[in-house]
Amino acid sequence: MRGNVKSWNSVRLHRMMTYNRAAFGKNIQEAREMKGWSQTRLAENLHIGKSFVNNWESGFSRPDIRIIPALCRILDIPIRAFYGWPTARCDMESCEKEFLRDYSELDSEDQNMLLFVMRKMLSLEAADMYDVCKNLFVRVPQYDSEDYFKARHGNHLRWIRRGEEQRNALFLVTVSGTSLAPYYEDDDDLIGRRTNEIAEGKHALVLLDEELVILRREGCVMTGLGGTICVPYDDRKKLNVIGEILRRVGMEELPDDKERMVLGNALRGAAGVAC
Repeated sequence: MRGNVKSWNSVRLHRMMTYNRAAFGKNIQEAREMKGWSQTRLAENLHIGKSFVNNWESGFSRPDIRIIPALCRILDIPIRAFYGWPTARCDMESCEKEFLRDYSELDSEDQNMLLFVMRKMLSLEAADMYDVCKNLFVRVPQYDSEDYFKARHGNHLRWIRRGEEQRNALFLVTVSGTSLAPYYEDDDDLIGRRTNEIAEGKHALVLLDEELVILRREGCVMTGLGGTICVPYDDRKKLNVIGEILRRVGMEELPDDKERMVLGNALRGAAGVAC
């Protein structure tokens, strides 16, 4: 049986590759093609294997910070542009230009003092942001098609914005494929609550033949995967109901990149665990 629940590892890999491709890979590929170079030629100039360049451009990995200066120099990309930062004063806001002008007029001692104050402010801002984030978000299990039992015992946890539903026992699951259309689509994150009872017309996450699958209750049966599965609702020896699917998770309910970084850094610092 091929289920309709994704492995959390595959979800993370796909989303990491999408981010890397958008943030780094596309810039590298466009700059390389502007020079008329192949991936092999770029790799040779960097004294690395071609697979590194291919992985960067596909999003499978990102350049090591130690190689970025050489990469930018060879491709004629300003380092600031590589990271998407303003490259010239014409790209800056008027207040940024004014700050740089005032800063350049200070003596070195005052410049150092100002830098110290700014770093202190950034540190306090990060601490304040963590306090805000930890009150806004809660961690819930992400159920994994590859290892349901690990997920059940808290090995895969994700952040989601707190709400009224958080008073229930919640979980997250990610859809694989199109068998749940028109209700849900591939790669949708769904939120559910743990319960053994599923209402008529509702979807449920179940463990069937040791595989996680999302089914829909139709009268006295649970159906799914394009009609290839039809199991009596009361057959609890075969059908292990984990919980009811409540709805699709909106992007606004998940932490953005900055919030995720703050929460993850705080967790690693406090407990030495990954977010």
